[in-house]
Amino acid sequence: MRLSHAPWFTVVTVSTLTLGACSENGFNSTFEPPADRPIIEFFPPEGVVFGEAADGEEIIKEFELRNVGTAALDVTDLAIRSDNPSYRVLDTSAFSLLPEESTTVQVAFIPKQANEVWGAVDVSSNDSVTGTLAVPLLGTGLVPELEINPWTHNFGNPTIGCVESKMVTLANIGTEDLIITDFDFSADQTLSISGSPGLPLTLTPGDSTDVEISFAPEAEVKNSSTITVWSNDPRGALDADQIGEGAYGDPLSDAFEMPEAPPVDILFAVDQSGSMYEDAGRLAQNFGKFIDQVDAVTTDWQVGVVTKNNGCLNYGPMNRYTSDYKNKFRSAVTMSDSNQSGGGGLTEALLSLAKLAMEKSYGGCNDGFLRDDAATHLILVSDEKEQSSASWSTLVEQLKNLHPTNRELVTISAVAGDYPGGCRSSDGEWNEEGKGYYQAVQATGGEFLSICDTDWASKADKLAEASLKDLARFTLTGAPAEETLEVYVDGKLWTSGYHAEGDELVFDRIPPEGADIQVSYNELGCQ
Repeated sequence: MRLSHAPWFTVVTVSTLTLGACSENGFNSTFEPPADRPIIEFFPPEGVVFGEAADGEEIIKEFELRNVGTAALDVTDLAIRSDNPSYRVLDTSAFSLLPEESTTVQVAFIPKQANEVWGAVDVSSNDSVTGTLAVPLLGTGLVPELEINPWTHNFGNPTIGCVESKMVTLANIGTEDLIITDFDFSADQTLSISGSPGLPLTLTPGDSTDVEISFAPEAEVKNSSTITVWSNDPRGALDADQIGEGAYGDPLSDAFEMPEAPPVDILFAVDQSGSMYEDAGRLAQNFGKFIDQVDAVTTDWQVGVVTKNNGCLNYGPMNRYTSDYKNKFRSAVTMSDSNQSGGGGLTEALLSLAKLAMEKSYGGCNDGFLRDDAATHLILVSDEKEQSSASWSTLVEQLKNLHPTNRELVTISAVAGDYPGGCRSSDGEWNEEGKGYYQAVQATGGEFLSICDTDWASKADKLAEASLKDLARFTLTGAPAEETLEVYVDGKLWTSGYHAEGDELVFDRIPPEGADIQVSYNELGCQ
Protein backbone atom coordinates (compact mmCIF):
# COMPACT_ATOMS: atom_id res chain seq x y z
CA MET A 1 0.00 0.00 0.00
CA ARG A 2 1.33 3.44 -0.92
CA LEU A 3 0.18 6.20 1.38
CA SER A 4 -0.49 9.77 0.34
CA HIS A 5 0.65 12.63 2.53
CA ALA A 6 -1.89 13.85 5.09
CA PRO A 7 -2.08 17.69 5.05
CA TRP A 8 -0.26 17.95 8.43
CA PHE A 9 2.71 16.05 7.00
CA THR A 10 3.19 18.30 3.92
CA VAL A 11 6.50 20.19 3.68
CA VAL A 12 6.38 23.38 1.68
CA THR A 13 9.70 24.84 0.48
CA VAL A 14 9.69 28.44 -0.66
CA SER A 15 12.63 29.32 -2.89
CA THR A 16 11.95 32.86 -3.93
CA LEU A 17 9.18 35.37 -3.64
CA THR A 18 9.12 38.54 -5.82
CA LEU A 19 6.97 41.43 -4.86
CA GLY A 20 5.62 43.61 -7.74
CA ALA A 21 6.86 47.16 -8.26
CA CYS A 22 4.96 49.92 -6.49
CA SER A 23 4.83 52.52 -9.24
CA GLU A 24 2.77 54.91 -7.21
CA ASN A 25 5.54 55.23 -4.60
CA GLY A 26 8.27 55.29 -7.18
CA PHE A 27 10.28 52.23 -5.99
CA ASN A 28 10.59 48.50 -6.58
CA SER A 29 11.27 45.82 -3.89
CA THR A 30 12.56 42.26 -4.33
CA PHE A 31 12.39 39.61 -1.49
CA GLU A 32 15.50 37.50 -1.04
CA PRO A 33 15.17 34.10 0.74
CA PRO A 34 17.44 33.65 3.73
CA ALA A 35 20.82 32.22 2.80
CA ASP A 36 22.64 29.41 4.61
CA ARG A 37 19.70 27.62 6.29
CA PRO A 38 19.18 23.90 6.89
CA ILE A 39 16.24 22.19 5.17
CA ILE A 40 15.03 18.81 6.45
CA GLU A 41 13.31 16.10 4.38
CA PHE A 42 12.44 12.44 4.96
CA PHE A 43 12.28 9.39 2.70
CA PRO A 44 10.24 7.46 1.71
CA PRO A 45 7.71 10.28 1.34
CA GLU A 46 4.77 8.09 2.47
CA GLY A 47 6.48 7.33 5.78
CA VAL A 48 7.06 3.85 7.25
CA VAL A 49 4.65 0.96 6.59
CA PHE A 50 5.26 -2.06 8.82
CA GLY A 51 2.59 -4.48 7.62
CA GLU A 52 0.93 -7.02 9.97
CA ALA A 53 2.27 -8.12 13.35
CA ALA A 54 0.86 -10.62 15.85
CA ASP A 55 0.78 -10.22 19.64
CA GLY A 56 4.35 -9.97 20.94
CA GLU A 57 5.90 -9.82 17.45
CA GLU A 58 8.38 -6.99 16.78
CA ILE A 59 9.02 -5.48 13.32
CA ILE A 60 11.89 -2.99 12.86
CA LYS A 61 12.00 -0.66 9.87
CA GLU A 62 13.78 2.57 9.06
CA PHE A 63 13.37 5.89 7.28
CA GLU A 64 15.94 8.38 5.99
CA LEU A 65 16.45 11.96 7.08
CA ARG A 66 18.21 14.36 4.68
CA ASN A 67 19.61 17.87 4.91
CA VAL A 68 18.92 19.49 1.51
CA GLY A 69 19.77 22.99 2.78
CA THR A 70 22.95 25.04 2.76
CA ALA A 71 23.73 25.05 6.51
CA ALA A 72 24.24 22.36 9.16
CA LEU A 73 21.04 20.63 10.34
CA ASP A 74 20.86 19.93 14.08
CA VAL A 75 18.28 17.27 15.05
CA THR A 76 17.57 17.73 18.74
CA ASP A 77 14.78 15.20 19.42
CA LEU A 78 13.05 12.14 17.98
CA ALA A 79 9.78 11.31 19.76
CA ILE A 80 6.76 9.12 19.09
CA ARG A 81 3.62 11.21 18.61
CA SER A 82 1.28 11.00 21.66
CA ASP A 83 3.50 8.33 23.25
CA ASN A 84 1.82 5.62 21.13
CA PRO A 85 2.82 2.41 22.97
CA SER A 86 2.95 0.36 19.75
CA TYR A 87 6.02 2.26 18.45
CA ARG A 88 9.44 3.19 19.73
CA VAL A 89 12.49 4.88 18.20
CA LEU A 90 15.55 2.70 18.76
CA ASP A 91 17.97 5.62 19.11
CA THR A 92 16.75 9.07 20.15
CA SER A 93 20.18 10.69 20.46
CA ALA A 94 20.66 14.17 18.99
CA PHE A 95 22.84 14.47 15.85
CA SER A 96 23.86 16.91 13.09
CA LEU A 97 23.86 16.64 9.28
CA LEU A 98 25.94 18.78 6.98
CA PRO A 99 24.42 19.97 3.71
CA GLU A 100 23.61 17.00 1.42
CA GLU A 101 24.20 14.51 4.28
CA SER A 102 21.62 11.91 5.36
CA THR A 103 21.09 9.28 8.04
CA THR A 104 18.64 6.49 8.85
CA VAL A 105 16.34 6.24 11.88
CA GLN A 106 15.10 2.84 13.07
CA VAL A 107 11.60 2.40 14.49
CA ALA A 108 10.17 -0.74 16.14
CA PHE A 109 6.51 -1.80 15.93
CA ILE A 110 5.06 -4.14 18.61
CA PRO A 111 1.25 -3.95 18.29
CA LYS A 112 -0.66 -2.79 21.38
CA GLN A 113 -3.85 -2.18 19.38
CA ALA A 114 -5.75 -4.15 16.78
CA ASN A 115 -6.26 -3.30 13.10
CA GLU A 116 -4.57 -0.20 11.64
CA VAL A 117 -2.32 1.53 14.15
CA TRP A 118 -1.35 5.04 13.06
CA GLY A 119 1.52 6.91 14.59
CA ALA A 120 4.25 9.42 13.80
CA VAL A 121 7.82 10.25 14.69
CA ASP A 122 8.13 13.96 15.53
CA VAL A 123 11.56 15.22 14.46
CA SER A 124 12.66 18.47 16.12
CA SER A 125 15.47 20.43 14.43
CA ASN A 126 16.84 23.90 13.73
CA ASP A 127 14.96 24.08 10.40
CA SER A 128 12.96 27.15 11.37
CA VAL A 129 10.70 27.03 8.33
CA THR A 130 9.65 23.39 8.47
CA GLY A 131 9.39 23.32 12.26
CA THR A 132 8.69 19.89 13.74
CA LEU A 133 8.71 17.28 10.97
CA ALA A 134 6.18 14.45 11.33
CA VAL A 135 7.11 11.11 9.77
CA PRO A 136 3.97 8.91 9.38
CA LEU A 137 3.94 5.35 10.78
CA LEU A 138 1.40 2.63 9.96
CA GLY A 139 1.21 -0.95 11.17
CA THR A 140 -1.58 -3.51 11.51
CA GLY A 141 -2.05 -5.32 14.81
CA LEU A 142 -3.35 -8.89 14.86
CA VAL A 143 -4.23 -8.82 18.57
CA PRO A 144 -7.27 -8.79 20.91
CA GLU A 145 -8.38 -5.33 22.01
CA LEU A 146 -10.67 -4.51 24.94
CA GLU A 147 -13.00 -1.55 24.70
CA ILE A 148 -14.87 -0.41 27.82
CA ASN A 149 -17.82 1.71 26.80
CA PRO A 150 -18.00 4.29 28.25
CA TRP A 151 -14.45 4.71 29.52
CA THR A 152 -15.75 7.44 31.84
CA HIS A 153 -19.34 8.04 32.90
CA ASN A 154 -20.64 10.97 34.91
CA PHE A 155 -23.94 10.24 36.65
CA GLY A 156 -24.38 13.98 37.19
CA ASN A 157 -26.35 15.11 40.24
CA PRO A 158 -29.21 12.69 40.95
CA THR A 159 -31.40 13.41 43.97
CA ILE A 160 -30.21 11.87 47.23
CA GLY A 161 -32.31 8.79 47.87
CA CYS A 162 -32.67 7.96 44.16
CA VAL A 163 -30.85 5.26 42.22
CA GLU A 164 -29.35 5.94 38.78
CA SER A 165 -28.10 3.03 36.65
CA LYS A 166 -25.80 2.77 33.64
CA MET A 167 -24.84 -0.21 31.48
CA VAL A 168 -21.10 -0.56 30.85
CA THR A 169 -20.10 -2.71 27.87
CA LEU A 170 -16.92 -4.80 27.68
CA ALA A 171 -16.25 -5.49 24.00
CA ASN A 172 -13.54 -7.14 21.91
CA ILE A 173 -12.84 -4.81 18.98
CA GLY A 174 -9.67 -6.72 18.05
CA THR A 175 -8.90 -9.50 15.58
CA GLU A 176 -8.13 -12.31 18.06
CA ASP A 177 -10.01 -13.86 21.01
CA LEU A 178 -10.03 -11.65 24.13
CA ILE A 179 -9.74 -13.60 27.39
CA ILE A 180 -10.81 -11.65 30.51
CA THR A 181 -9.13 -13.27 33.51
CA ASP A 182 -9.94 -10.91 36.38
CA PHE A 183 -12.38 -8.13 37.13
CA ASP A 184 -12.37 -5.64 40.00
CA PHE A 185 -14.80 -2.92 41.00
CA SER A 186 -13.57 -0.48 43.62
CA ALA A 187 -16.11 2.01 44.90
CA ASP A 188 -17.56 3.64 47.97
CA GLN A 189 -20.87 2.39 49.32
CA THR A 190 -22.98 4.61 47.06
CA LEU A 191 -21.84 2.87 43.85
CA SER A 192 -22.52 -0.79 43.19
CA ILE A 193 -22.28 -3.30 40.37
CA SER A 194 -24.58 -6.12 39.32
CA GLY A 195 -24.10 -8.81 36.72
CA SER A 196 -20.31 -9.09 37.00
CA PRO A 197 -19.14 -11.58 34.30
CA GLY A 198 -18.13 -15.11 35.21
CA LEU A 199 -14.39 -15.66 34.80
CA PRO A 200 -12.45 -16.51 32.79
CA LEU A 201 -14.55 -15.04 29.98
CA THR A 202 -13.64 -15.39 26.29
CA LEU A 203 -14.96 -12.78 23.84
CA THR A 204 -14.47 -13.54 20.17
CA PRO A 205 -13.79 -10.59 17.80
CA GLY A 206 -16.90 -8.39 17.79
CA ASP A 207 -18.40 -10.02 20.90
CA SER A 208 -19.31 -8.11 24.11
CA THR A 209 -20.84 -8.40 27.58
CA ASP A 210 -22.60 -5.86 29.82
CA VAL A 211 -22.39 -4.97 33.50
CA GLU A 212 -24.72 -2.58 35.32
CA ILE A 213 -23.43 0.20 37.59
CA SER A 214 -25.85 1.80 40.06
CA PHE A 215 -25.38 5.09 41.89
CA ALA A 216 -27.43 5.76 45.02
CA PRO A 217 -26.13 9.04 46.51
CA GLU A 218 -26.49 9.53 50.24
CA ALA A 219 -25.06 13.04 50.61
CA GLU A 220 -23.83 16.05 48.66
CA VAL A 221 -20.32 14.66 48.21
CA LYS A 222 -18.39 13.50 45.16
CA ASN A 223 -18.41 9.73 44.66
CA SER A 224 -16.22 7.68 42.34
CA SER A 225 -15.57 4.10 41.29
CA THR A 226 -13.17 2.28 39.00
CA ILE A 227 -13.66 -0.85 36.94
CA THR A 228 -10.33 -2.62 36.35
CA VAL A 229 -10.24 -5.43 33.78
CA TRP A 230 -7.32 -7.85 33.39
CA SER A 231 -7.10 -9.69 30.07
CA ASN A 232 -4.73 -10.76 27.28
CA ASP A 233 -5.06 -7.31 25.72
CA PRO A 234 -1.41 -6.31 25.06
CA ARG A 235 -1.95 -3.07 26.96
CA GLY A 236 -2.46 -4.98 30.22
CA ALA A 237 -5.01 -3.99 32.91
CA LEU A 238 -7.44 -1.27 31.78
CA ASP A 239 -9.62 1.05 33.87
CA ALA A 240 -12.95 2.80 33.39
CA ASP A 241 -14.21 5.46 35.81
CA GLN A 242 -17.65 6.41 37.12
CA ILE A 243 -18.29 9.62 39.01
CA GLY A 244 -21.30 11.39 40.46
CA GLU A 245 -22.47 13.75 43.17
CA GLY A 246 -25.81 13.68 44.93
CA ALA A 247 -28.11 16.66 45.31
CA TYR A 248 -30.74 17.27 47.96
CA GLY A 249 -34.41 17.34 47.04
CA ASP A 250 -36.87 20.17 47.60
CA PRO A 251 -36.89 22.00 50.95
CA LEU A 252 -39.98 21.21 53.05
CA SER A 253 -41.34 22.21 56.45
CA ASP A 254 -43.96 20.82 58.82
CA ALA A 255 -45.55 21.88 62.09
CA PHE A 256 -46.98 19.70 64.88
CA GLU A 257 -48.24 19.97 68.43
CA MET A 258 -47.23 17.44 71.06
CA PRO A 259 -50.49 15.90 72.31
CA GLU A 260 -51.51 16.34 75.89
CA ALA A 261 -51.72 13.16 77.97
CA PRO A 262 -51.11 10.68 75.12
CA PRO A 263 -52.15 7.14 76.17
CA VAL A 264 -49.67 4.31 76.83
CA ASP A 265 -50.34 0.72 77.96
CA ILE A 266 -47.41 -1.01 79.70
CA LEU A 267 -47.32 -4.76 80.36
CA PHE A 268 -44.67 -6.37 82.60
CA ALA A 269 -44.16 -10.12 82.13
CA VAL A 270 -41.91 -11.43 84.91
CA ASP A 271 -40.21 -14.84 85.17
CA GLN A 272 -41.19 -16.52 88.48
CA SER A 273 -38.54 -19.24 88.56
CA GLY A 274 -36.71 -19.61 91.91
CA SER A 275 -33.56 -17.80 90.75
CA MET A 276 -35.61 -14.67 89.98
CA TYR A 277 -36.59 -13.79 93.56
CA GLU A 278 -34.00 -11.04 94.12
CA ASP A 279 -34.38 -9.66 90.57
CA ALA A 280 -38.16 -9.36 90.91
CA GLY A 281 -37.71 -7.62 94.23
CA ARG A 282 -35.30 -5.13 92.71
CA LEU A 283 -37.81 -4.38 89.96
CA ALA A 284 -40.55 -3.82 92.54
CA GLN A 285 -38.40 -1.46 94.60
CA ASN A 286 -37.64 0.75 91.61
CA PHE A 287 -41.07 0.81 90.01
CA GLY A 288 -41.77 4.18 91.56
CA LYS A 289 -38.91 5.85 89.69
CA PHE A 290 -40.02 4.23 86.45
CA ILE A 291 -43.63 5.34 86.68
CA ASP A 292 -42.62 8.84 87.77
CA GLN A 293 -40.64 9.17 84.52
CA VAL A 294 -43.72 8.10 82.54
CA ASP A 295 -46.01 10.35 84.55
CA ALA A 296 -43.83 13.37 83.78
CA VAL A 297 -44.76 13.03 80.09
CA THR A 298 -48.29 11.65 80.20
CA THR A 299 -50.87 11.09 82.89
CA ASP A 300 -52.83 8.68 80.69
CA TRP A 301 -50.89 5.50 81.43
CA GLN A 302 -51.93 2.11 82.64
CA VAL A 303 -49.76 -0.76 83.83
CA GLY A 304 -50.42 -4.47 83.97
CA VAL A 305 -48.29 -7.26 85.43
CA VAL A 306 -48.59 -10.88 84.29
CA THR A 307 -46.82 -13.80 85.96
CA LYS A 308 -49.47 -16.54 85.89
CA ASN A 309 -49.88 -19.26 83.26
CA ASN A 310 -53.47 -18.19 82.55
CA GLY A 311 -52.27 -14.81 81.21
CA CYS A 312 -54.54 -12.77 83.51
CA LEU A 313 -53.12 -9.56 84.99
CA ASN A 314 -52.15 -9.41 88.66
CA TYR A 315 -53.90 -6.33 90.14
CA GLY A 316 -54.55 -4.66 86.85
CA PRO A 317 -54.74 -2.68 84.94
CA MET A 318 -53.41 0.00 87.29
CA ASN A 319 -53.34 3.72 86.54
CA ARG A 320 -52.47 6.93 88.38
CA TYR A 321 -55.90 6.86 90.03
CA THR A 322 -55.45 3.32 91.43
CA SER A 323 -55.07 3.54 95.19
CA ASP A 324 -51.64 2.52 96.44
CA TYR A 325 -50.60 1.39 92.93
CA LYS A 326 -46.86 1.33 93.77
CA ASN A 327 -47.34 -1.22 96.56
CA LYS A 328 -49.76 -3.22 94.41
CA PHE A 329 -47.11 -3.36 91.69
CA ARG A 330 -44.55 -4.64 94.21
CA SER A 331 -46.90 -7.46 95.16
CA ALA A 332 -47.79 -8.22 91.54
CA VAL A 333 -44.25 -8.81 90.27
CA THR A 334 -43.56 -11.40 92.97
CA MET A 335 -46.95 -13.16 92.71
CA SER A 336 -46.69 -16.69 91.33
CA ASP A 337 -49.07 -19.38 90.16
CA SER A 338 -49.22 -22.50 92.30
CA ASN A 339 -48.67 -24.43 89.07
CA GLN A 340 -45.38 -22.68 88.29
CA SER A 341 -43.77 -21.94 91.63
CA GLY A 342 -40.05 -22.33 91.07
CA GLY A 343 -40.52 -22.55 87.30
CA GLY A 344 -42.66 -24.33 84.71
CA GLY A 345 -45.51 -23.34 82.43
CA LEU A 346 -44.95 -20.08 80.58
CA THR A 347 -42.77 -18.44 83.22
CA GLU A 348 -39.63 -18.91 81.04
CA ALA A 349 -41.52 -18.28 77.79
CA LEU A 350 -42.43 -14.63 78.34
CA LEU A 351 -43.15 -13.79 74.68
CA SER A 352 -45.87 -16.46 74.78
CA LEU A 353 -47.09 -15.25 78.17
CA ALA A 354 -47.33 -11.65 76.93
CA LYS A 355 -49.16 -12.85 73.81
CA LEU A 356 -51.72 -14.70 75.96
CA ALA A 357 -52.23 -11.61 78.14
CA MET A 358 -52.80 -9.43 75.05
CA GLU A 359 -55.24 -11.93 73.54
CA LYS A 360 -57.27 -11.85 76.76
CA SER A 361 -57.62 -8.08 76.39
CA TYR A 362 -60.36 -8.78 73.85
CA GLY A 363 -63.31 -10.00 75.93
CA GLY A 364 -61.21 -12.05 78.36
CA CYS A 365 -59.93 -11.47 81.87
CA ASN A 366 -57.86 -8.45 80.68
CA ASP A 367 -60.67 -6.89 78.67
CA GLY A 368 -60.00 -3.22 77.91
CA PHE A 369 -56.30 -3.26 78.76
CA LEU A 370 -55.27 -2.52 75.17
CA ARG A 371 -56.67 0.78 73.93
CA ASP A 372 -57.11 1.73 70.28
CA ASP A 373 -54.94 4.85 70.25
CA ALA A 374 -52.39 3.85 72.91
CA ALA A 375 -48.77 2.84 72.50
CA THR A 376 -48.14 -0.69 73.86
CA HIS A 377 -44.89 -1.46 75.67
CA LEU A 378 -44.05 -5.01 76.73
CA ILE A 379 -41.28 -5.32 79.36
CA LEU A 380 -39.99 -8.88 79.82
CA VAL A 381 -37.81 -9.78 82.84
CA SER A 382 -36.02 -13.14 82.99
CA ASP A 383 -32.65 -14.73 83.85
CA GLU A 384 -33.15 -17.50 81.26
CA LYS A 385 -33.32 -17.55 77.46
CA GLU A 386 -36.75 -17.32 75.80
CA GLN A 387 -38.19 -20.85 75.71
CA SER A 388 -41.45 -20.60 73.77
CA SER A 389 -42.32 -23.38 71.33
CA ALA A 390 -42.66 -20.83 68.51
CA SER A 391 -39.72 -18.76 67.26
CA TRP A 392 -39.13 -15.26 68.59
CA SER A 393 -39.73 -13.79 65.11
CA THR A 394 -43.12 -15.50 64.78
CA LEU A 395 -44.17 -14.33 68.24
CA VAL A 396 -43.05 -10.74 67.58
CA GLU A 397 -45.23 -10.62 64.47
CA GLN A 398 -48.19 -12.04 66.42
CA LEU A 399 -47.68 -9.55 69.26
CA LYS A 400 -47.55 -6.60 66.86
CA ASN A 401 -50.69 -7.79 65.12
CA LEU A 402 -52.54 -7.88 68.47
CA HIS A 403 -52.52 -4.09 68.76
CA PRO A 404 -56.08 -2.85 68.22
CA THR A 405 -55.25 -0.36 65.45
CA ASN A 406 -51.55 0.08 64.66
CA ARG A 407 -48.97 -2.73 64.85
CA GLU A 408 -46.14 -0.17 64.74
CA LEU A 409 -47.16 1.06 68.22
CA VAL A 410 -45.90 -2.17 69.86
CA THR A 411 -42.45 -2.04 71.49
CA ILE A 412 -40.67 -4.85 73.36
CA SER A 413 -37.99 -4.26 76.01
CA ALA A 414 -36.23 -6.82 78.18
CA VAL A 415 -34.11 -7.21 81.29
CA ALA A 416 -32.18 -10.44 80.75
CA GLY A 417 -28.74 -12.11 80.65
CA ASP A 418 -26.08 -10.35 78.54
CA TYR A 419 -26.26 -11.15 74.86
CA PRO A 420 -24.22 -12.81 73.64
CA GLY A 421 -22.50 -14.92 76.26
CA GLY A 422 -24.62 -14.57 79.41
CA CYS A 423 -23.30 -13.12 82.69
CA ARG A 424 -22.77 -13.77 86.38
CA SER A 425 -24.72 -11.81 89.01
CA SER A 426 -23.11 -10.18 92.04
CA ASP A 427 -24.35 -13.11 94.16
CA GLY A 428 -22.36 -15.50 91.95
CA GLU A 429 -25.36 -16.95 90.14
CA TRP A 430 -24.96 -17.61 86.40
CA ASN A 431 -27.58 -16.11 84.06
CA GLU A 432 -28.07 -17.45 80.54
CA GLU A 433 -27.84 -15.08 77.59
CA GLY A 434 -31.20 -13.53 76.80
CA LYS A 435 -31.50 -15.28 73.43
CA GLY A 436 -34.88 -14.61 71.86
CA TYR A 437 -35.52 -11.60 74.10
CA TYR A 438 -32.56 -9.69 72.66
CA GLN A 439 -33.72 -10.29 69.09
CA ALA A 440 -37.30 -9.25 69.91
CA VAL A 441 -36.01 -6.00 71.44
CA GLN A 442 -33.89 -5.22 68.38
CA ALA A 443 -36.81 -5.94 66.05
CA THR A 444 -39.10 -3.43 67.78
CA GLY A 445 -36.69 -0.69 68.87
CA GLY A 446 -36.95 -1.29 72.62
CA GLU A 447 -34.33 -1.30 75.40
CA PHE A 448 -32.25 -4.31 76.45
CA LEU A 449 -30.81 -4.13 79.99
CA SER A 450 -28.47 -6.61 81.67
CA ILE A 451 -30.02 -8.47 84.59
CA CYS A 452 -26.48 -8.86 86.00
CA ASP A 453 -26.07 -5.12 86.36
CA THR A 454 -26.81 -4.42 90.03
CA ASP A 455 -28.00 -0.98 88.96
CA TRP A 456 -30.34 -2.10 86.15
CA ALA A 457 -33.51 -1.36 88.04
CA SER A 458 -32.35 2.20 88.67
CA LYS A 459 -32.16 2.70 84.88
CA ALA A 460 -35.88 3.08 84.86
CA ASP A 461 -35.58 6.18 82.69
CA LYS A 462 -34.49 4.05 79.71
CA LEU A 463 -37.49 1.79 80.08
CA ALA A 464 -39.71 4.84 80.52
CA GLU A 465 -38.37 6.40 77.32
CA ALA A 466 -39.01 3.14 75.46
CA SER A 467 -42.58 3.17 76.79
CA LEU A 468 -43.12 6.69 75.50
CA LYS A 469 -41.23 6.69 72.22
CA ASP A 470 -44.26 5.92 70.07
CA LEU A 471 -46.19 8.77 71.66
CA ALA A 472 -43.99 11.27 69.82
CA ARG A 473 -44.09 9.96 66.24
CA PHE A 474 -45.16 12.39 63.54
CA THR A 475 -45.73 11.82 59.80
CA LEU A 476 -43.88 14.36 57.64
CA THR A 477 -44.87 15.65 54.22
CA GLY A 478 -41.95 13.76 52.67
CA ALA A 479 -39.08 11.49 53.68
CA PRO A 480 -36.27 13.73 54.95
CA ALA A 481 -32.54 13.61 54.31
CA GLU A 482 -31.72 13.23 57.99
CA GLU A 483 -28.56 15.37 57.88
CA THR A 484 -30.73 18.31 56.74
CA LEU A 485 -33.33 17.82 59.47
CA GLU A 486 -33.77 20.73 61.90
CA VAL A 487 -36.25 20.52 64.77
CA TYR A 488 -37.42 23.35 67.00
CA VAL A 489 -39.49 22.67 70.13
CA ASP A 490 -41.23 25.74 71.54
CA GLY A 491 -38.84 27.88 69.50
CA LYS A 492 -35.65 26.20 70.75
CA LEU A 493 -33.37 24.13 68.48
CA TRP A 494 -33.16 20.46 69.47
CA THR A 495 -29.74 19.14 68.51
CA SER A 496 -30.42 15.52 69.52
CA GLY A 497 -33.11 13.21 70.84
CA TYR A 498 -34.90 12.48 67.56
CA HIS A 499 -34.42 10.57 64.30
CA ALA A 500 -36.20 9.90 61.02
CA GLU A 501 -37.80 6.59 60.06
CA GLY A 502 -38.90 6.83 56.45
CA ASP A 503 -41.35 9.74 56.34
CA GLU A 504 -41.78 9.84 60.13
CA LEU A 505 -40.09 12.02 62.75
CA VAL A 506 -39.58 10.00 65.93
CA PHE A 507 -38.58 11.62 69.23
CA ASP A 508 -36.31 9.61 71.52
CA ARG A 509 -36.43 12.42 74.08
CA ILE A 510 -40.09 13.23 74.53
CA PRO A 511 -41.12 16.91 74.19
CA PRO A 512 -43.41 18.41 76.84
CA GLU A 513 -47.17 18.03 76.55
CA GLY A 514 -48.67 20.62 74.20
CA ALA A 515 -45.23 21.69 72.84
CA ASP A 516 -45.07 23.47 69.47
CA ILE A 517 -42.86 21.49 67.05
CA GLN A 518 -41.43 23.06 63.87
CA VAL A 519 -39.52 20.88 61.38
CA SER A 520 -37.54 21.81 58.24
CA TYR A 521 -35.61 19.47 55.93
CA ASN A 522 -34.75 18.56 52.35
CA GLU A 523 -36.78 15.73 50.89
CA LEU A 524 -35.21 12.46 49.84
CA GLY A 525 -36.07 11.57 46.27
CA CYS A 526 -37.51 8.36 44.80
CA GLN A 527 -39.10 7.09 48.03
